[in-house]
Amino acid sequence: HSMQELLEYYKIDESELEVLSRLAGAVEANADRLVDEFYRHLLQFPATQALLRNKEVRERLLAKQRSYLVSLTEPVIDETYMQRRAEVGIVHERIGLETRWYLGAYSLYFDLLLPVIHDAAGPDPVAVRQATSALAKRLLFDAEIAIRQYTDRREADPTTPLHDEREREPDRDERGHLEEPGVVARVHERADRRGPGRT
Repeated sequence: HSMQELLEYYKIDESELEVLSRLAGAVEANADRLVDEFYRHLLQFPATQALLRNKEVRERLLAKQRSYLVSLTEPVIDETYMQRRAEVGIVHERIGLETRWYLGAYSLYFDLLLPVIHDAAGPDPVAVRQATSALAKRLLFDAEIAIRQYTDRREADPTTPLHDEREREPDRDERGHLEEPGVVARVHERADRRGPGRT
């Protein structure tokens, strides 16, 4: 599907992009706090704690998460934007992140961002509705691009699992593309396999 066709299907047009663009200042001002809340949530899980104990990984991921948050208010979606999101999906598929954890992280970010955009939109209920709708569409749009990398691989080779069964940490080059919320959640999958309370 072409980029324009996908944008039309999601009903994302210039007015939607403008709505999010007007929220850029509020998102930027709250980005550090939101990322901190995101990671404090992950720290409640023993398997996630193990990954975040690595200072290099933690600092890189914190920076990438912040960058992703701010990018949600970019006023332009073009081929470069699409390619960046696709690269993220390719890396997540390669390192074995299951889609359930990847999508769950988008839900967490939506929950964290909702109060921020509501405050920024002001008391007008129409503006609040427009901002909420624009954010939901943008997150789902990003998720579709990334998740497509999983399904494309499956369709190309039906014998290939939807995720790599190897359990390994992303290498340095892969970490550079991990700018979306799902990367850390891969460790939850590992926790499921090992059972509760084990690291």
